[in-house]
Amino acid sequence: CDVGKLSSADRSSCKDCSAGQYNDAGIDCRDCPGGKYAPTAQDSVCLTCTAGDHTNNATKATQCSSCDSGKYSEDLAVDCISCPNGTYSASRASVCIDCERGKYAPIRASSSCTACGSGQYQPHTNATACLNCPKGKFQASSGIYYCDDCAAGKYASQVESQGCTACETGLDSSEGSKACVIADTNYYVSHFVDVSNDNNATQVACPKNAYCDGGLRAPVPNRGYWVPRSSWDYVGNIYKCPRATCDLSKDKQNASCFDQPHYFTDDDADDDLVGRCASADVLCTEGAQGPLCGTCEVGYIFRGETRTCEPCEAAAISGFAVAALGILFVVVLALVFLGRFDLPVLRESVMIRYMRNIDSGSLKVVWVTYQIIASTSFNLDIQFPAPYSSVLGALNFFSLDFLSLECYQKSEDRYFTTVYLYSVAPIVMCLLLMVGSSFILAFVLLTGGGPKAAHTVKSQAVWYFLGLTYVVLPPVSMKQLQSLDCVNFPHDDSAFLRVDTAIDCQSDGYLAFRDTIIGFIILYQLIPLIWFYMLWSVRSALNPPVSDTDAKLAIYVRDKNQDLAPLRFLFDSYRCDRWWFEVAEMYRRIAFVSVIPLTSSVTATRASLGCVLAMVSMLYYREERPFRTKFTNFIAYLAQAAILFTFYAALSIETGVMIDFGLKDLGMGIFLMVTSASILGLALFLGVT
Repeated sequence: CDVGKLSSADRSSCKDCSAGQYNDAGIDCRDCPGGKYAPTAQDSVCLTCTAGDHTNNATKATQCSSCDSGKYSEDLAVDCISCPNGTYSASRASVCIDCERGKYAPIRASSSCTACGSGQYQPHTNATACLNCPKGKFQASSGIYYCDDCAAGKYASQVESQGCTACETGLDSSEGSKACVIADTNYYVSHFVDVSNDNNATQVACPKNAYCDGGLRAPVPNRGYWVPRSSWDYVGNIYKCPRATCDLSKDKQNASCFDQPHYFTDDDADDDLVGRCASADVLCTEGAQGPLCGTCEVGYIFRGETRTCEPCEAAAISGFAVAALGILFVVVLALVFLGRFDLPVLRESVMIRYMRNIDSGSLKVVWVTYQIIASTSFNLDIQFPAPYSSVLGALNFFSLDFLSLECYQKSEDRYFTTVYLYSVAPIVMCLLLMVGSSFILAFVLLTGGGPKAAHTVKSQAVWYFLGLTYVVLPPVSMKQLQSLDCVNFPHDDSAFLRVDTAIDCQSDGYLAFRDTIIGFIILYQLIPLIWFYMLWSVRSALNPPVSDTDAKLAIYVRDKNQDLAPLRFLFDSYRCDRWWFEVAEMYRRIAFVSVIPLTSSVTATRASLGCVLAMVSMLYYREERPFRTKFTNFIAYLAQAAILFTFYAALSIETGVMIDFGLKDLGMGIFLMVTSASILGLALFLGVT
């Protein structure tokens, strides 16, 4: 047979090899092996099927076809291989291509990769699926391999977010937030926030008298205000401090103490802010602590003129110095004036003769006026401007506010002990006076002193009793009634004693103390009634019948009546028909120094009541003129004006009227100082003139 032809099996003829075969050296027709093909009979070898194509038949292939998209093949391929998940291919591909970032191929034999939808991303190649954007992130476009953080002030609370939602007014967020859990400036969050929480916080507008930096920071009280730190639920309750002990001038360095992670560091022993973030250190001035910074630490004492807690050492020295000089002056003046201390050298002294000519009523007016004025700063919770505040400090001995008894006690109930001492000491002094007078009276009678000497002893005993009660009754009443003045906190229905907020008004210890003090209050408030009874029993002698026709003659008759000598302290300064006035005057003093503070917790209200009472007193003194001399009546009238000015100044300071009218602190301080000092000057000058 010719070349390329082979004989038939029976060797009867020559023929060609068929398609899919090749002529094997003229000997035989052989089928093309896998991966090779022959569209027509080939000589010696079949054609090779290249990568990207396939023969589709294991042998005797007549053609080589391209692989479909999504499949690939290498050289000599019989079949195409499907691209695995995460890859793709075009037609006639020799390899599969990994899906690029932002796309995926979820099934085999993919001809292309699918772009991740909005709200999804895929950071890797060869991906079989997309990832949802987590909370706090978003993706608005498709086919992106990353998610964007929500901008500050926005949040994404769901996965697969295509955009972020703006925080509500008053709330804020940091970048990438899944919820608005921090407050915007001038707001604070209403509850303790778990930053991993998916829920938005609840915002609350910043309360008055505080400033809010936003974030997770609680409202920071302004200077002069206090906030309870026992629970985050109470951070919006801002209270005005009655004392000048709430001072956040150092709050900037302790600002982190108002952040939620450190707000309760009092109970967190491992926190590095323990101590520095204790409530007293953050909110109170040196030496002050407790609710409203209203109690002094052991070793400190509250001073009314500065309205702060001062170290006991300094307070004791200054207090006793002022007290010693004041008491010495008053005692010597009283004894010399009343003739109880009479020496030849004193009789020859021009100054002593001058002092004895001063009207006793004028001195009473001075004492009463200064006692009322000295109590205003503490009772009204007002800091008066200098130099008047210094004057009030010097007048403290009129209210017995110089003893500093708390400094000598270390127990937590030292306030109770102090009030007990104030209440018991005058009673003990009266008992000693009674016992001493009894011994003296017995001695006089045993030595043959006679009825006149005995009468003198009794008269002096009564006089000293009246003088003692006259001096101590208002300040003791003030101490006692202060024990009933509790400050209520609506946020948790608690109550603390205003003068010492370390004392819980709902505790059993306080309730027992209060019941005891009420008994003392009743006892002391009966004293003016005892005076009245003593005066009532001799009223006909105190107001002789001739008083209706001749007032001077009536006073002369009364002055000559020696039987009235024991009670002369009570009535001597007044007209005959006003024999009872000292009783009314005592209750007026008690109203000023003790009752007004109990009427309201609002300083402006208390100051207004003081103004009203002072004006009523002015009208009474002007119209009724109860004193026996016109000069004393005039001084008494001016004294009420000085009291009125003091209360009105307190009202102006509290309401801001002083600032509105452009008044300066120094000017008001000087005016009040001159006004109060003029009372003493007029008493010394006009009383003699």
